[in-house]
Amino acid sequence: MKITDIQVFPLGYIREKPTPFTRSFALVKVDTDAGVSGWGEASDMFGHWNPLVIKQIVDEELKRHLIGKDPLLLERHVRHIQQWVYPTLGLSGPIIQALSGVEIALWDIRGKVKGEPIHQMLGSYRDEIAIYAAGTIAFDQPANWHAEFFDQLLEQGCTTVKLRIGAGLHWDVNLVKEVRQIVGPDIDIIVDGKYNYTLASAIKLAHQLEEFDVLYLEEPIPQYNLDAVAMLATRTRLPLAYGEDTYTIHGFRDLITHKAASVLQPDATLTGGLREAQKVAALAETWGLPVSPHCGGLTAVGIAANVHFSATAPTFTVLEYDAASQQPLRDELLVDSLFSPDRVNNGCLTVPEGPGLGIEVNEAILEKYPYQQRGQIPDIPPSYATPHL
Repeated sequence: MKITDIQVFPLGYIREKPTPFTRSFALVKVDTDAGVSGWGEASDMFGHWNPLVIKQIVDEELKRHLIGKDPLLLERHVRHIQQWVYPTLGLSGPIIQALSGVEIALWDIRGKVKGEPIHQMLGSYRDEIAIYAAGTIAFDQPANWHAEFFDQLLEQGCTTVKLRIGAGLHWDVNLVKEVRQIVGPDIDIIVDGKYNYTLASAIKLAHQLEEFDVLYLEEPIPQYNLDAVAMLATRTRLPLAYGEDTYTIHGFRDLITHKAASVLQPDATLTGGLREAQKVAALAETWGLPVSPHCGGLTAVGIAANVHFSATAPTFTVLEYDAASQQPLRDELLVDSLFSPDRVNNGCLTVPEGPGLGIEVNEAILEKYPYQQRGQIPDIPPSYATPHL
C-alpha cells in the first residue's frame, strides 16, 4: 500500500452567536492506492487562523516526503520529516501543525487497515472522556450571561467550566467571584488568562483568585519567558496550566524543567500528532503531572483525535470542550455526529470504537463551509493575547 495524495481542505464560517467570530480550519486527507483514506486536522490553537499556510506547507514540503511511501510506517516518516525540516523550518509553529494533521490521518489509515480504534492501538486506559465546558470571550457581558453559557453541558453532567478573562484585573476577578456564587461550590472553575497579564499583575491576579477555589490558572502570561512563568508559579497556590501553544516533547520538557507548569495541555492537532502527544503524556506521568488536553473549538476530526489521545494518557483529568452552540463543523461534518452536545452523557464523551478515528466524514459538508479570507469581523479583541494588564 502506498500514499497517493495528501489534500488540505481550508474551511470556515462566521459564527453569529454568542458573539460574531470568524472561524477557520485546516482538515487533512491522506489517500492510498488501496482505497483506504485517513483524516486529520491541523490546528494553531482554535481551529486554524491560516489554513492556506498549512496547505502550502503540505503541498510544497510534506508531500514530497510521503507520496509513494507505505502509510503504515508512519513513525519512520514523521521522524524523517522532523529531521529534514529542523534546520530550515524548525520544530514549532505551522510546520509541526501541518505534520500533526498528516500524522493523525496516517493513524486513521493504520487503524482502518488493522480494524482497530486508535486508542486501542496506542494503549487505552478509559472508554469515557470527562470534558469541561469552555467559555467564550465576551468582556461586555455580565457574570450571569457567562454562567448561563454553560447551562446545557452542566445539565448533562459536566462538573468543570472555564472562564476566559482579559478585560482588566478588577473585572476579571469579579467575573470569577460572581460565577463562583452562581454555580456553587461543587463545580470546578478553570480561569484562562491567555497571555493578557504581565508578571507583576499576574501575581496580583493569582492571589485574588485563590479564595474562589480555582482548579487551575491557564496561561496568564506568555510562555516565551519561562523564567517569569516559573517565578509566578512560586508566588501562588494555584496550579498553572500551559501547553496549547507548545510543540513536541521538547517544548513540554522545557515547561517541566523550568517548573513553569503543573498541568500540561497538549493538543494532538498541533503538538506533533498522536504519538508526540503520547510522549508528552509519558513525561507527565514521570513527573507526576496531570494532563488536561487542549481541544479548542476544533472540527469533529480534531475532537476525535484528542478524545483518542485522552483515552491513552495515564494522568488524564479532563478534556476541553467548546461550549459555543454554533459549531457546524463539529455537528454536521460526520455522518454520525458523535461529539455534538446531545451526545455528552454524565459529563463525558464516549471514545469511538470504530477502526482508526472511528468517524465517517460527510465530504459533501466540505463544500458548504469553504474558507474565506477574514474581513471586517475581528478574530479576537485587539488586546487579547497581548500582555497589557
